Amino acid sequence: MKCRKCRAEVPDDFKFCPRCSAQLHVEQASKGRGNGTGSVYKRGKTWLAAVTTGYYTDEDGKLRRPVRRKMGFKTKREALEYLPTLSKAPAKRHPRTFQQVYDLCNPSTRASASTLGCYQAAMAYFRPVWGQPLADITVDNLQECMDDCPKGKRTRENMKALAGLLYKYAIPRQLASLNMGQCLKVNAEGTAAREGLPLGVLAAIEAHVGDVEGADYVLCQCYLGFRPSEFLALDVALYNRAARAFVGGAKTDAGRNRVVTVSPKMQPIVDRLTTDKIGGPCSAPPTAGP
Repeated sequence: MKCRKCRAEVPDDFKFCPRCSAQLHVEQASKGRGNGTGSVYKRGKTWLAAVTTGYYTDEDGKLRRPVRRKMGFKTKREALEYLPTLSKAPAKRHPRTFQQVYDLCNPSTRASASTLGCYQAAMAYFRPVWGQPLADITVDNLQECMDDCPKGKRTRENMKALAGLLYKYAIPRQLASLNMGQCLKVNAEGTAAREGLPLGVLAAIEAHVGDVEGADYVLCQCYLGFRPSEFLALDVALYNRAARAFVGGAKTDAGRNRVVTVSPKMQPIVDRLTTDKIGGPCSAPPTAGP
C-alpha cells in the first residue's frame, strides 16, 4: 500500500505512514440524503421538514420555488422520517389559462412585427379555450378550434405554430406537461378555393379602357399582380423605364421591394400614365393630374 501523501510504500497493517506520519485510512461519513430529498430545520422547540417541488415563473417574470412543509415534529428523527411522505405528495398546481400564458409568452417572442401580427390573428380562433387552464386543455379541444377556423391553410398553420410556441414556454415553467402543438394537424379540407377573375370580366375591362374612368388602372393592377394597397402606394420613382419594371410590395420580407416587370400588353398604358411625371403616385385617378 502507498501513502496517499508522500507515496511511500507502507505495510497494509499500518495506520500511519512511518515517513510523513500521514493517516492512511480516512473514514468518510456517508451522505445522509441526496439532492432534492428535502431538509429538516429546528424552529423553536420543534422540527420542520421541507421539500422543494420545483421552479416556476410568476406573472411578473420572477422565478419562484414552491416548497412543501410540515411542522411540529418533536425530534429531528421524526422530521427526517417524514421527508419521503412530502416528496410523494401531489404537486401543487399553478394553473394559468390559455390567455394568460399567451400574455406572458407574447412579449418574450423574438419575432418580427409581421409574425406577431399573424400570431395575434391566430389567437382569435382559439377563443373557445381562452379561459381554460392550459394544463387541462386536450389536443381535441385545440384541434376543434383549428377545424372550425373559417380561414385558409396558412391561418391554421399559424395556429399550430402559436400553440407550439405557448407550450414550449409553459412546459419548463410547470404550466403544462406535454406540447399539444406537435399533435395538431393542419386540415385544409373545407377551405374555400379562391377563384381568379373570370376571363370574360377581364376582357370587358380591357374593352372599356378609355371609355370608363379608372378602367386602365384596374387593368394594370390585374396584370401587375400587386395587392390593392400596394398598387395604390406605387410611386413614379419606383418605375424603372429602362428595365420596364416596378419595384414595390409590402407585408412580408419576400414581398417587399420585389421587381415586377410590365407586360408588353400593358406597356402602352403604363407609358401613358407615367409620362411627364417626376414623382407622385402612379395609381392616382386620372382627374388628380400629374
